[in-house]
Amino acid sequence: MKKLPALGLCLCSLQVGLMGCSDDGSTGGSGGTSSTTASSSSTSSGSTVSTGTGPECMAPSECPQPMSECIVATCSMGKCGTANAANGTAVADPQKGDCQRAICDGAGNTTKAPDDADVGDDANACTIDGCSGGMATALPATMGTPCTGAGVKVCGGQTKAGVCVECVANVDCSGGKVCDVKNDAFACVDPTCVDLSKNGKETDIDCGGADCDPCANGSTCAAGTDCTTGFCDATFHCAACATDANCPTASFCDPNGKCAADLPDGSDCETDGMCTNGHCADGYCCDSACTGTCQSCSSADTGGSNGTCSDVTAGNDPSLECAGAFSCDGAGACQSCSDGVQDGAETSVDCGGACALCGTTSATAVLSCADALQKGPNAPSGVYYIKPAGVATAYQVYCDMTNSGGGWTLLLSATASGTYWGNNNPNWAAAGTTGTIPPIDASAGEYKSAAYGDLTTNTIRLCYQDGTHCHNFAHNMAQPLLSFFANGTSYVEYSSNVNLYTDTGSDTSRTTFISELGFTSEVAQNCHWLGINHKDPIGTSFAAFSAIGLMGDFNSGCANSGSLGNGTNTWLDDAAFGVGLQSCYDANSCNPGGSGHHDGTSRSVNGVDNSGDIGPWFVFGK
Repeated sequence: MKKLPALGLCLCSLQVGLMGCSDDGSTGGSGGTSSTTASSSSTSSGSTVSTGTGPECMAPSECPQPMSECIVATCSMGKCGTANAANGTAVADPQKGDCQRAICDGAGNTTKAPDDADVGDDANACTIDGCSGGMATALPATMGTPCTGAGVKVCGGQTKAGVCVECVANVDCSGGKVCDVKNDAFACVDPTCVDLSKNGKETDIDCGGADCDPCANGSTCAAGTDCTTGFCDATFHCAACATDANCPTASFCDPNGKCAADLPDGSDCETDGMCTNGHCADGYCCDSACTGTCQSCSSADTGGSNGTCSDVTAGNDPSLECAGAFSCDGAGACQSCSDGVQDGAETSVDCGGACALCGTTSATAVLSCADALQKGPNAPSGVYYIKPAGVATAYQVYCDMTNSGGGWTLLLSATASGTYWGNNNPNWAAAGTTGTIPPIDASAGEYKSAAYGDLTTNTIRLCYQDGTHCHNFAHNMAQPLLSFFANGTSYVEYSSNVNLYTDTGSDTSRTTFISELGFTSEVAQNCHWLGINHKDPIGTSFAAFSAIGLMGDFNSGCANSGSLGNGTNTWLDDAAFGVGLQSCYDANSCNPGGSGHHDGTSRSVNGVDNSGDIGPWFVFGK
């Protein structure tokens, strides 16, 4: 019986060197002939199948080949098998020109890897194909490189780089046309202002003439219209203008050296030649020369419109036309010290500031000396015009502007031996005036100012001989000095043991009063009265029994109560320091309401019983 092969079927070939199969498993000879005793059988194809026990293969080529190039046949220990091709093994690439190559990935699969040598073709003659890092590239071909297409023949440049265009130079065109490269058209066109040639009506390459833009400086020209500056010089070259004369009519040479059309009213300007009207005023083309005082063409100065000459608004002086601190008045003139308006630095109408001091003329009369000082803080003492409230006509008074704060109006002056201001004299209660404004010194005469009855006061200032030895009576009654005597009212600063008067104030007032007037005295510490308009009996018609100052009780119960306390100076309680006072030096004059004394009759001044008549006296009000 025929033995079956121990190793299965084996294909026998006619190749030289291959072993045959025998039925007993021994190898055969070359040429497919077996040299063993193994039996064999023939197949229908003529191949011999080994039925012996020999190896399956001697080399991979004897084994079945895998379908994938990335899996290879193997022959190991006589047996066929497969293995993955090494990573990176090149294999057949079905897609060429994609900058990639096909390789094995080591796992039996096919993959791609960059191949900058695998350059494709984009079918564009105006690009240079290439690869970079496995990516296709297409760089523009050099401008002018020949190419083909409908109506095109060269590769363009600039914005048409890499594109086949009609032309890149005039030589690419025919029929008298030129290549338009100025506008990146790269097209053949009729000669124009963009053909990089001097042709047509041009005065220089692509400029000048009736059809093209004006030329830059240095270009050839025939007239100013051929130039961007508007000026064609004597050598027929465009240049910057230097003066208006270089420019055509109705134009001017601007700061940049270019001729420009004259400007309408209201436009900014620097010279008259820039303006249609020929007037540049206040930085604007103006409808007139606008040279009048306090006139302007600027809306900022007038509140009107730029270019229209108008009056400068009141309080402004943009051109510094007005003197001193004055400005324009809003009506085409400067403010002044006589315009009837308080303006500029004036402290009142037409006075103060740069003008004369207020009160130095009847037209600039003030309410009082205090008002004059307020309107002229540096006003000196002297004569001023005042016009108190309710008074129709201004009049002159003397003003003390330095002592005790200044602003004092002189109401009266009294001499030592005069009688106009004697005690209980009707003149104290009468309106009117007397005398002339006196000097404030020992030469002063009797004087009554109209301000005595007109000027409302809150303080009365009594001075002896000058304006420095004074005492202020702050009565705060807001009335003229005349009213005290005409109406029978009194102001009491100090009263002590005085008949029919209530004690008030401090003895310090008495001693201060005496000291301020520059006196010394041996007077009683009581039985004295200090104030304005001492009356006795109170409430009767006896006004001005004693007018203004310090006085004793005219022997009404305080005799022998002097500061010495010795009972010998019986006159000590009968002092009289001031103007228009009752003095009891003689028995007859001590009667209540007694009169006949002089303006300055005094007693006990500087420790003398009969001090006599002293003066002059000055009374101021504020």
